[in-house]
Amino acid sequence: MQTLEHEPLLPDERSALEKISRMLADDPHVSLLIGDEKEVVELPKAVCQMLKQIIRHMANDRTVFLVPMGPILTTQEAADILGVSRPYLIKLLEEGEIPFSTVGTHRRVHMRDVLAYQKQREKEQEEALNELTRLSQEMGLYD
Repeated sequence: MQTLEHEPLLPDERSALEKISRMLADDPHVSLLIGDEKEVVELPKAVCQMLKQIIRHMANDRTVFLVPMGPILTTQEAADILGVSRPYLIKLLEEGEIPFSTVGTHRRVHMRDVLAYQKQREKEQEEALNELTRLSQEMGLYD
């Protein structure tokens, strides 16, 4: 995997990002002029959605990693996506938290299942944080 170093945006770059972001938000059909012949190419919807996310993160000075992967992942790839160790991921698989299949002696995980688990985990974390905030407010810890 190639990692690009994060560099702060210059003011003119930030304004260009904002303009692109507005254009992507206003029109679901975005086209580019490419090459010396100025060929017009319409971007697929999936590319526009990806660009929106990348631009949003860059505008907030966040580093963005793009990792090309197929729909079927190794346990190491799945662990990397979730930000956990491979042994912990295998524990999740064996406990039935994430579906998997075996190819020979190797476990394989569908990308959609990893992303669904990640989304569910984020939802549970948000709910727990909301409950903690509610309890703190009831106890008068917030003024």
